[in-house]
Amino acid sequence: MRGYIEQVFRAADFLEYGASEQQLVDMVVMNLHPDVLARASFLDRSRSRMDLYRVVGLVEERASVDKERHG
Repeated sequence: MRGYIEQVFRAADFLEYGASEQQLVDMVVMNLHPDVLARASFLDRSRSRMDLYRVVGLVEERASVDKERHG
Protein backbone atom coordinates (compact mmCIF):
# COMPACT_ATOMS: atom_id res chain seq x y z
CA MET A 1 0.00 0.00 0.00
CA ARG A 2 2.81 2.38 0.80
CA GLY A 3 4.25 1.86 -2.68
CA TYR A 4 0.89 2.65 -4.26
CA ILE A 5 0.59 5.85 -2.23
CA GLU A 6 4.06 6.95 -3.31
CA GLN A 7 3.28 6.16 -6.96
CA VAL A 8 0.15 8.31 -6.88
CA PHE A 9 1.97 11.26 -5.34
CA ARG A 10 4.99 10.93 -7.65
CA ALA A 11 2.78 10.65 -10.73
CA ALA A 12 0.76 13.70 -9.70
CA ASP A 13 3.97 15.66 -9.18
CA PHE A 14 5.51 14.49 -12.46
CA LEU A 15 2.35 15.26 -14.43
CA GLU A 16 1.94 18.58 -12.62
CA TYR A 17 -1.59 17.45 -11.80
CA GLY A 18 -2.31 20.43 -9.57
CA ALA A 19 -4.40 18.56 -7.02
CA SER A 20 -4.12 19.40 -3.37
CA GLU A 21 -2.67 16.88 -0.94
CA GLN A 22 -6.18 16.28 0.43
CA GLN A 23 -7.51 15.54 -3.07
CA LEU A 24 -4.70 13.05 -3.71
CA VAL A 25 -5.30 11.38 -0.35
CA ASP A 26 -9.01 11.09 -1.19
CA MET A 27 -8.16 9.52 -4.57
CA VAL A 28 -5.89 6.97 -2.91
CA VAL A 29 -8.53 6.06 -0.33
CA MET A 30 -11.26 5.71 -2.99
CA ASN A 31 -9.12 3.15 -4.81
CA LEU A 32 -8.18 0.97 -1.86
CA HIS A 33 -9.41 -2.61 -1.72
CA PRO A 34 -12.74 -2.99 0.15
CA ASP A 35 -11.05 -5.22 2.77
CA VAL A 36 -8.58 -2.43 3.53
CA LEU A 37 -11.39 0.12 3.72
CA ALA A 38 -13.32 -2.10 6.11
CA ARG A 39 -10.30 -2.32 8.41
CA ALA A 40 -9.83 1.46 8.27
CA SER A 41 -13.47 2.40 8.73
CA PHE A 42 -13.06 2.96 12.48
CA LEU A 43 -10.34 5.57 11.93
CA ASP A 44 -10.67 9.30 11.30
CA ARG A 45 -10.56 10.56 7.73
CA SER A 46 -7.00 11.01 6.47
CA ARG A 47 -6.22 14.61 5.55
CA SER A 48 -2.55 14.32 4.60
CA ARG A 49 -0.06 11.83 3.26
CA MET A 50 1.33 11.37 6.77
CA ASP A 51 -2.19 10.61 8.09
CA LEU A 52 -2.57 8.09 5.30
CA TYR A 53 0.69 6.37 6.25
CA ARG A 54 -0.47 6.25 9.87
CA VAL A 55 -3.74 4.61 8.79
CA VAL A 56 -1.87 2.11 6.60
CA GLY A 57 0.32 1.20 9.57
CA LEU A 58 -2.70 0.62 11.77
CA VAL A 59 -4.47 -1.42 9.07
CA GLU A 60 -1.35 -3.56 8.57
CA GLU A 61 -1.08 -4.09 12.32
CA ARG A 62 -4.74 -5.07 12.57
CA ALA A 63 -4.41 -7.48 9.62
CA SER A 64 -1.37 -9.07 11.25
CA VAL A 65 -3.23 -9.56 14.52
CA ASP A 66 -6.22 -11.06 12.68
CA LYS A 67 -3.94 -13.42 10.76
CA GLU A 68 -2.23 -14.50 13.97
CA ARG A 69 -5.56 -15.19 15.66
CA HIS A 70 -7.01 -17.14 12.74
CA GLY A 71 -3.86 -18.56 11.22
